[in-house]
Amino acid sequence: MSFFEKIIQQIFGNHKVNSTVPLIEEEIKRSEFYRSAYFRWVNDKNYRWLLQKIKESYELKKQGEIADLQVHILNSTGAKGLAITYSPLMNEQDLQFLFDYLKDRLLNLEYRLYTSDRRTFDHTDYVESIEKHYLKPKSDKTHKNISTNAKEMFDQRYGNILIEYISIDAKPSFLRFMTQYYSDFLYTPVQPFDDLIDILFD
Repeated sequence: MSFFEKIIQQIFGNHKVNSTVPLIEEEIKRSEFYRSAYFRWVNDKNYRWLLQKIKESYELKKQGEIADLQVHILNSTGAKGLAITYSPLMNEQDLQFLFDYLKDRLLNLEYRLYTSDRRTFDHTDYVESIEKHYLKPKSDKTHKNISTNAKEMFDQRYGNILIEYISIDAKPSFLRFMTQYYSDFLYTPVQPFDDLIDILFD
């Protein structure tokens, strides 16, 4: 279904909307106004307090203690991550700026941007927007696999990385940061997730 067909469907209600299918799916393109505001946010070091609060809250969460920010730890087979819920302590654009800031930092850590898009869903009672950056380690860095004496191993570093910024009715909701890694002889052992958190949030 085309974009315009989706809009017509929404306006005239000829069919029931499937809220699991994006109403809009598009590449992320920042306006000049956004880029200027983000540039000021980075250059004025306005992110430092936020990084510190997230790191403190993450460490407290691991210990089962209450923190200033709601940080949720995500841990499953082949994946690790955290989610940060929007807080009144933040400015309204902090999470979205952090979303782009983490992507920019990873580009300086031997990562490349694989996809960057925005999907908008109409859930009847609310509109959900999910912005996504998906990054992969640069593939030109490999190591010899000594155990096989022949094959070269892909250096997966911290794994593939997914960053998502979720807003509800155009208001910030939460940010999700996930690493996905492989555990087989084609890849080097994944580097510790906490080491990556130390690099990004210190």
